[in-house]
Amino acid sequence: MTYAMPNEASASRGGAAVWDIFPVTATNHLRTFLKRTSYYDIDDPVMRQQFYISTPQLAQLREEHHITPWRIYQNPGDAVFIPAGCAHQVCNLSSCIKVACDFVSPHCISRCRDLMEGTRRLAGIRGGKKEDVLQLKTMMMCAWEEMGRWEKQASSKAKEEKEGNGQMEGL
Repeated sequence: MTYAMPNEASASRGGAAVWDIFPVTATNHLRTFLKRTSYYDIDDPVMRQQFYISTPQLAQLREEHHITPWRIYQNPGDAVFIPAGCAHQVCNLSSCIKVACDFVSPHCISRCRDLMEGTRRLAGIRGGKKEDVLQLKTMMMCAWEEMGRWEKQASSKAKEEKEGNGQMEGL
């Protein structure tokens, strides 16, 4: 968050935005809970991002499914990291300016691929764009190319060092 307009709500709650981040293992339980408690018939309430789970619903979720999100109060200058695959929601308590950046860890590539495929599947159902928002394939291709350049530089440097050591022995 880069800026937040100060107001009474954000001052009394301790933050300009309130984040609830759910464990990856809770996603299917969230899906079931939202389908059961919603008035709307929706194919995937988590991926569609059309629900905000209220405080009473959070209590019900905790009681029935033993799911408690991590709650974070964000202020200007704070960054919030959301692990891949974690369902999350945010409530802005004041007018805010935020900057988002996607990061893909090598450890989470398969989870990111699953999320990408799920998003594309839902887009196909509704006739929307099937774009790769994370640009996962492009990111992986660039990482592979960079790895090749790194390997080439490392072997070139090793060769130079070996040749330099050989010349030293001849003296």
